Amino acid sequence: MRRNLSHLVVFAAALSVLLPLLAGCGKSDPTRFYVLTAEAKPTSGRQPLSARKGVALGVGPVTFPQYLERPEIATRDSQNKLTLAEFDQWGGRLEDNFTRVLAENLAALLETDRISIFPWSINTPVDYQVEVSVKRFEAGPNGQVVLQARWTITRAEDAEMLSMSKSTFDGAADGSDLGKPQFSATPREPEAPKIDYDALVAEMSRAVEALSRDIAAAIEDLPQG
Repeated sequence: MRRNLSHLVVFAAALSVLLPLLAGCGKSDPTRFYVLTAEAKPTSGRQPLSARKGVALGVGPVTFPQYLERPEIATRDSQNKLTLAEFDQWGGRLEDNFTRVLAENLAALLETDRISIFPWSINTPVDYQVEVSVKRFEAGPNGQVVLQARWTITRAEDAEMLSMSKSTFDGAADGSDLGKPQFSATPREPEAPKIDYDALVAEMSRAVEALSRDIAAAIEDLPQG
């Protein structure tokens, strides 16, 4: 009898620990998913893309550092510290989304419908290939989105590199902070910054557009013929 009572006491103690944990299950925040969007628009007023051809452009490969090859959206709290958003994630591979948006922007800026995304078949007509190596693509500790990328333009027919450059963009969504810790005059543990991920991803899309404009300008400056 005494042994059974001892077992009952242990079971009750374990249950008192487990019940709050079980009660918390099912109450976690829902995961939110985001995608980059193409922002560039044709400006010449010429006929729509479907009615013409234009330069044949191959976009890719586009590469990212390993720390960005994950579903969680990354923000940089300091020079050496990253935070990964548990419930705010990319709706698919960031590399694929970035490449597609870059291609759509270039199609609009160069007013061409002859855009192929790496890898393309050997029979696909390509005049120039654009390769991009992204070095940074996140919000920094000051709330500004930072995009750093190196890119090259290669002539497809003979693999001659025609242009090589680096682009860097930074800015805050709507000219304000995306989310920064607020500190009180009373010493206490600072709360984690609350980030507006809608604004963050919108600003990241604008950064990709700015990169697209750099690349499009370089292509337009290439000697023709």
